[in-house]
Amino acid sequence: MGEPSIVWPVLRFLADSGKTAPEALAEEVGRRTARVTRRQFCEPAQEYQPGGWRRISNAGKCERRLFYQATGCVSEPVTPSMRLRFWLGDVSEQALIGLARAAGLDIGQEQAKVTLRGDDGSEVASGHIDALLAHEGRYWVVDAKLKTKAAWLAIHGKGGPDDTFGEVTQLRAYSNALGADGAILAAVCADTGEMAEWLLRYEPGVADAVSARFAAVDSAIAAGLPPPRPHLPFVAMSRQKVPRATHEQLPIV
Repeated sequence: MGEPSIVWPVLRFLADSGKTAPEALAEEVGRRTARVTRRQFCEPAQEYQPGGWRRISNAGKCERRLFYQATGCVSEPVTPSMRLRFWLGDVSEQALIGLARAAGLDIGQEQAKVTLRGDDGSEVASGHIDALLAHEGRYWVVDAKLKTKAAWLAIHGKGGPDDTFGEVTQLRAYSNALGADGAILAAVCADTGEMAEWLLRYEPGVADAVSARFAAVDSAIAAGLPPPRPHLPFVAMSRQKVPRATHEQLPIV
């Protein structure tokens, strides 16, 4: 049984089609671009809702950051350059998924809402996946990312994604919520156009870990005291060894 892949089929498709790709590709990517453009520039921002921080996208974030988010701490205003950067990231990620579909991959359930539940069936958190890949009778959560050159070099320097900022826990939480076989992190370097992907297989017990993290945040809120800082300042942290996540790296192109 072959391993699932997003990058290799996309590269083969681009190499084989050249500039003669079917018109359906333009329609697919155009539809996706329109959707993320509306979200970034046309739709009103959602107001803060108490408890709204309990999302799977926050599953691996540090408790201190979640404390400030949960208590409605005012963050820095989103500048025009930040909005443009978010939009470019969204467009690139959606384009990659569109290319994967054009390459013949069985991808669906895009932006589907999923719920992570504990052993007793209680809801721990909910969220939306990028997409789900069906491959040889197994299912894999797809997460597409646009990485800056610095982030690209960092992820390769560590031998793959780690959980410094909760990326691995987030993907494993999505896998647990769906009962999928695992997740694929597919990344594109914004500076070079290089692509790479990593396979993170299903691991049990993620719901309990996320529930415990959220419970610690609730305790901090009740006490009115933010949790301690989990990391050293970024400059110092960059010189520290970060525990690596269990993952398998697929071929880098």
